Amino acid sequence: MMPYFIVIHYLGFSLLELLISLSLIAILSSWVLPGYQSFVYQARRSDATTSLLALQLAVERYRMSCSQYPTRLDNQTTCDAATSAQADGFHSLKASDKSMKAFYLLELQVNDSGVANAYRLVASSTGTQTADSQCARFFLDQSGQKTAVDTQGQSHDECW
Repeated sequence: MMPYFIVIHYLGFSLLELLISLSLIAILSSWVLPGYQSFVYQARRSDATTSLLALQLAVERYRMSCSQYPTRLDNQTTCDAATSAQADGFHSLKASDKSMKAFYLLELQVNDSGVANAYRLVASSTGTQTADSQCARFFLDQSGQKTAVDTQGQSHDECW
């Protein structure tokens, strides 16, 4: 009589195969994730640039109708002769202090002479975007000059 052997085949993965595949996934993801994150920060920079350009258009529109630049961002626009110079001397432009996707805080800076004949718009990173140390702040002035600086204050032209 011939020996009778029963061969049992198990379906699935062994524990060793599973551990090897998980370790490969962990190694690859730790290598790829920082590169991906830098692309995310770079893509979010467009939020600052588009918000600054939109705010610049609003500021210029304000000047066309009020004959001077606004001195602050507020929840209402004051421009007519009776309320143009409020009791505190400010001229308000209705605009948000956050960028369109809220990755940056917007600020309107004017000179201290009391007459707003020049301005500078600033977008400062906030929230998760603060980890983008290369392009931390964006600047745009009334002449259209665009600059960006890192967290140490060094200029980076490639941010725009």
